[in-house]
Amino acid sequence: LAGLPFSFLGTFTGFEIPFAIDKSLSYLGSLATPLALLVIGANTKITAIASNMKSVIMACVFRLILQPALVLVLFIVFGVPAAANVYIVTKKMGGDADMASGIIVVSIIMSLFTLTAGIFILRTIGII
Repeated sequence: LAGLPFSFLGTFTGFEIPFAIDKSLSYLGSLATPLALLVIGANTKITAIASNMKSVIMACVFRLILQPALVLVLFIVFGVPAAANVYIVTKKMGGDADMASGIIVVSIIMSLFTLTAGIFILRTIGII
């Protein structure tokens, strides 16, 4: 919402944000996802993953295998690992943040194999 006035000004009057501010905001935007993954990694408890292993594996299997199989055309969109914002939303809404961070970490690791295998299979059968 804070950026809307600048967008309208730029559209109707040709106003441009000064280069230094624009570049700084661009760097901040590029840092958001890696920083979120670092925070999630730092807050991930291996014991929480181990104690919820069945749920974590089931969530990852659904997210990385079943969902892409159901939506073959959009395989890459639905086959990517759980997003970092899942942890933030879960924590803010009072959910099980430890399990959410476990799902993110395990799904990122599993996606190395599932995405590679899925793309290989789709390429082999001639879909992509």
